[in-house]
Amino acid sequence: MSQPVSAPQVYSIRQSLQGLLVDFVKGSGMTCASLAEITRELVGLLAEYREEGTQLYPHVYVFNSMDGLRALAPGVAHVLVGEA
Repeated sequence: MSQPVSAPQVYSIRQSLQGLLVDFVKGSGMTCASLAEITRELVGLLAEYREEGTQLYPHVYVFNSMDGLRALAPGVAHVLVGEA
């Protein structure tokens, strides 16, 4: 009698990464509902970031208000590009 073949397990790195990023955003105290999605997209884009064929690893800081930026870099001039 043959054993039933079980379906292969599917593992999604994207789902795992999204879960980790959601945990990171929540653990950071950010409450914006869209921030986890924006952060996930940024991570995906930065993972493939290249300039002149060279892989780059920029430092990116995400804040839910200008207060975070002011605390990180007090006295630095800033330009507001957009608002959502």
